[in-house]
Amino acid sequence: IVAQSRRLARTQSSDDAIRLEAAARRALNESRIAIDALTILQEEPLDVQVMKVVEDVAHRSGVSVRFELDSGLAPSPEVRETVVRVTREAVTNAVNHGGARLVTVFIHDDAGIHLRVVDDGRGFDVAAPRRGFGLTSMRERVEGAGGSFAVHSTAGRGTEIEVLLP
Repeated sequence: IVAQSRRLARTQSSDDAIRLEAAARRALNESRIAIDALTILQEEPLDVQVMKVVEDVAHRSGVSVRFELDSGLAPSPEVRETVVRVTREAVTNAVNHGGARLVTVFIHDDAGIHLRVVDDGRGFDVAAPRRGFGLTSMRERVEGAGGSFAVHSTAGRGTEIEVLLP
């Protein structure tokens, strides 16, 4: 579905074709996340889970990744799932939308979980309207878990997603 919708979006260039392709990519990403959730043990350390999902995206896309992760973090299951899903979405967006070649993931214990995903991609004007749902869904997921979400980006200078969770 993703391949066919991508081909349609390239040949048709209509808003409907572009939305269809974005929806297909989101569905595929959510399917991968669900499968990961079933196959990754919840007892596995958060840093290990994050490395696995990021390396999966990196392997499929060819992007280079770096990690600066505190070990031994033991957040609640809701916070753990939020961190893993938001990290995967942020890295996927960096590759698919930003054309990033390098993505760095930071997770530290700062009176809670402090996540930063920084890329060297194209960046964008955060005030400009967007058609996708990736940033919105990440923000809603983080705020639903009691955290805060911020996007820092400038056209031509990459993007940083910053999350603070209790």
